[in-house]
Amino acid sequence: MIKKREVSEICGGVMYEGREFANFEKIMDIVFTFHSSITGYSVKGNTMKLYWTDVDDKSYKGFPYEMDSKSAVPFVWGWLQKQWENQTSKSPMGEIPDTDGSVEPGFQVRAGNHFILQYRDSYKPENDDCYVLAKIKPIWIVYGK
Repeated sequence: MIKKREVSEICGGVMYEGREFANFEKIMDIVFTFHSSITGYSVKGNTMKLYWTDVDDKSYKGFPYEMDSKSAVPFVWGWLQKQWENQTSKSPMGEIPDTDGSVEPGFQVRAGNHFILQYRDSYKPENDDCYVLAKIKPIWIVYGK
């Protein structure tokens, strides 16, 4: 269950980190309140961007139809699972953190203006950021003892 304190809401944006499908599905429902559908996606490095409109970018791949949250969630979750399965020391997620605790693969979802606000002083937006509904990437979730 997603608790209110787990979701950062800043100026119409959200950021969430987790590892369970049920929470991923719920956070994506929240993300899709900004725009009701997506037209395509791109993958650069270990980050998938979901676009609410078509963009002129070589890495942009359009869908044959617009997807709402219910149809986009299985697509993105499948991509995340492939990222987790393909973990090597040279993977985009990087090496497994060395910690005195547990480490599991998880995900990070950023939407709205949150990813711009987090890096106020150093953030240099990419040309297509204003058309991005969400950025999703696999991450390591670290649990202490």
